[in-house]
Amino acid sequence: MRHMCVEMSKRLILDFCRLIEDDPEVRLAVSSALGMQEVRSGLEELRAQLAEVAGEIRVLHDAVRKRFEDVETLRSLVAVTDALRDRLAELAGEVRRLEASVQKLSQELPAVEAGAVGQLEVAVRTLAEGVFGARVEVWEYFDSEGSVYGRPCQIRSLSLSVGGEKILLAARVCASKGDVYELWATGRLYERVTGCRPRLMLIASHDCEDAKRLARELNVELHEIVSASQSSATTSGAGCVQPKR
Repeated sequence: MRHMCVEMSKRLILDFCRLIEDDPEVRLAVSSALGMQEVRSGLEELRAQLAEVAGEIRVLHDAVRKRFEDVETLRSLVAVTDALRDRLAELAGEVRRLEASVQKLSQELPAVEAGAVGQLEVAVRTLAEGVFGARVEVWEYFDSEGSVYGRPCQIRSLSLSVGGEKILLAARVCASKGDVYELWATGRLYERVTGCRPRLMLIASHDCEDAKRLARELNVELHEIVSASQSSATTSGAGCVQPKR
């Protein structure tokens, strides 16, 4: 039975091949069917290629969009940088103006401070002579050994005589550690030259904690001038001197 089916299949194939060879219409139909199958296969392959190209286009589109966003970000950064550069130029101009003002003030400050110290010395002299009856003198000596400033120079200090006691007095607008040490070194020089150990008194409108601490260590009396508005101990409107403990 199986052998008969195989023989029939061979016969049908041979008859079909003979029909294709002999009948043009059959041959055309078979060719068309085979061509359509190839066309379908080509279309499926083309669809796959188109899908792949579409995916690549989407990737490229995303990359272009990201680049565009990066460009916009870069433009924003450039704008911010330009604004910062302009602001920096303005600040540089302000710094130059401030430096010029500071330089001018630094040039004027010594003269202003010298004038204020002079007025302070006059006030102290008036107070010492008029109120306490002290004799105020100016002690001057040329320090050839440089024991005060480290180099030879003329030393000048106010000297008060109160009841036989000598007081070396210095007046400053704002007392610093350097002022305290200067008066202490001047006192040592005075003692070496005259043989008399003086009391050391520094009077200032303002002082600092470092100056107070050094004054205690070197036995220098540090006094602050307090105005009438700051002190309730006076009713005359004049300033008063309060010692710093």
